[in-house]
Amino acid sequence: MSALQSLVASSIEQIYFIHERGARTVIWSFAILAGITLGPLIYGYVVQNLSWQMGFWFVSIPLGIVTLLVFFFVPETTYYRTQHLARASKDVLDSTSEKRSLEKQAGSIEEQSSEDGSISPAPSYISQLKIWNGTFSDDPLWKIVLRPLPLLLSPVTSFLFLSHGMQTAWLSLLPICSSTIFTLEYNFNAAQIGLTNLGGLVGIVIGMVLTGPLTDWGAVWMSRHNGGVYEPEFRLVFMSMMLFGVFGYAGWAVGTGHNMPWIGAVACMAMVNFSMVVSGSAAVTYLLDTHGPDALHCLAISNFLKNMVLFGFSFFANGMIEARGVKTSLLILAGCQAVCWMASVPMYIFGKRVRSWIARNPAIFTMARSGKAGARN
Repeated sequence: MSALQSLVASSIEQIYFIHERGARTVIWSFAILAGITLGPLIYGYVVQNLSWQMGFWFVSIPLGIVTLLVFFFVPETTYYRTQHLARASKDVLDSTSEKRSLEKQAGSIEEQSSEDGSISPAPSYISQLKIWNGTFSDDPLWKIVLRPLPLLLSPVTSFLFLSHGMQTAWLSLLPICSSTIFTLEYNFNAAQIGLTNLGGLVGIVIGMVLTGPLTDWGAVWMSRHNGGVYEPEFRLVFMSMMLFGVFGYAGWAVGTGHNMPWIGAVACMAMVNFSMVVSGSAAVTYLLDTHGPDALHCLAISNFLKNMVLFGFSFFANGMIEARGVKTSLLILAGCQAVCWMASVPMYIFGKRVRSWIARNPAIFTMARSGKAGARN
């Protein structure tokens, strides 16, 4: 999952313009959260009607299919443009050294380079299926491994970890703890617990439909009212949607003490998932606008730290619910969500200064930006 979450977001930054990234990031967030939500739903029926071991087979089958699809339809596209152009220009200049006019010489470079075939042709489909395509950096291995570490000094990385990584951790705890919560409160069986994830799916769909086009439109609208100048901090306005997650956790906790029906708990799950789609995609888009090519490394750091936190929480999350009760546990999650939301306030206020500091101190992130010259996708 860490490679998927990092590479897809980085590809969005490389492919789409600034005013197009928001909607694509929302769709990407929808795809990830839909998988997190649909997994427990299907797994509940598998456990009840087959066995819990079969659940792992149901996960392995689509992963194997996706692996084959990536192998056959996602080729390596790295192209060293500078090297090919330098070689082509050298060959053409040697053969046209007797030309008098520089204008004629420049025109002959394009014509003769295409005639001589000095630029290598596009690779065939079969050649793109090679498992080994060589190295894509002249740096030593130790430097490549340590490449993301300088970005730990970036305040944007810390903001991403709190607003996106930790919010994902709290949301991922819900499927883990939902069996305990709905068993204690509503005496649900495995299939019924799985069906409660439909509420989260509804929240994800609503978040994608409503805010997918709105996030880019809002950024363009604010840019027009800012004298035609775009500021990445415009994306952070949508971080206010994290409050829906706070209300979802807190509302669920309060409702538990007042005999709230199960549909109320499912509605709270929808609010939490809605919050993640909107605010999570806004945080990632802000990262793409701020760090550009280095966003891949920032996401890798955030995902690593998030996975470590989630790994630790998974050991005692259900025990905490049994020991402290459902209400107290959900209030703790609401407080954690509120703290993560508060990280967006100073970033919105001081974000421009942070970006200025990053731009004025490129040497701090030199290791993260080094690589083989001329490599393009």
